[in-house]
Amino acid sequence: MSTPNTHGLVIPPGTLLAWEATRRAVPHRTRAWYIAASAIVLIMGGYSLAIGNWSTALALFACVLVYAVSHKSAPPLHRIIITHEGFHFDETFTPWHRCNAFWIIETQPSGGTLHIQTAKGKFAIQINGISPHDIHENLSSFIKYAEGKHESFVDYFIRISKL
Repeated sequence: MSTPNTHGLVIPPGTLLAWEATRRAVPHRTRAWYIAASAIVLIMGGYSLAIGNWSTALALFACVLVYAVSHKSAPPLHRIIITHEGFHFDETFTPWHRCNAFWIIETQPSGGTLHIQTAKGKFAIQINGISPHDIHENLSSFIKYAEGKHESFVDYFIRISKL
């Protein structure tokens, strides 16, 4: 029988770890970020129009529109449950024999991201308040820890620029 924890997350028997988190960290954007981003867009758009490059100005406008629409609402929370048999991501179960390795990229203020390399590709989710040590202790008995992994340049750029 499953039991709910204090956050309303239903935890099945045999669960080692369970939490809810987004796939990527949600950045906190200050007023200065919005002013700087607006200034950059206005300068690029103004320059494109000044030199008569309408297609670049139109593409810039489309990018701003897509960004605004895609970031209008908060990213969805996903449920991850780690058991002796494998891990559940929302309703999808992946057994440990289909996983190759895992690693944790620790970042602030989100705490970090758990990455699991599976036969189908890489899976990543925020660790939101779960100790990286606890994750390492629980997962290392099922799959190997990939040492020396670093945050990709694209992920680093997105995190630093708060995109």
